[in-house]
Amino acid sequence: MALRVVSIPHGGPAWREAVALRHELLRKPLGLAFAEEQLRRECEALHYAVYDGDAIVATAFLQPLDAERVQLRQMAVAPARQTQGIGRLLLGHMEEDARRRGYRQVVAEARVSALGFYLKLGYEAEGDVYDHLGLPHRWVRKNLI
Repeated sequence: MALRVVSIPHGGPAWREAVALRHELLRKPLGLAFAEEQLRRECEALHYAVYDGDAIVATAFLQPLDAERVQLRQMAVAPARQTQGIGRLLLGHMEEDARRRGYRQVVAEARVSALGFYLKLGYEAEGDVYDHLGLPHRWVRKNLI
């Protein structure tokens, strides 16, 4: 079955599936959980998911920072589906959607372990490595124009 990349509305069933995937892959391993207020603040974000049939296999969201920039947040790809191009597919779709909406730049706090992924896709690393939630991160950015 072909992969589908879709925009998903905040608060709906698909969004809840995406939150569950993000929790399982990004929060739970760090001993963290989402607070309800944290999830409510995502209401203005642009949420996306990749489905293989009825199964969600990847998700992420773009948080608007201002009229020209969005921040890529909480990209998660199911472990069994990593290295299959799904993250690249999702990010490409998200960047194109952001471009259509008039955004000029995507920024992200990238885990150092994922830095190579972003660099291969045209992102540039900025600043020094820093600790975020106990993991080394570095800011990355990509101009969309």
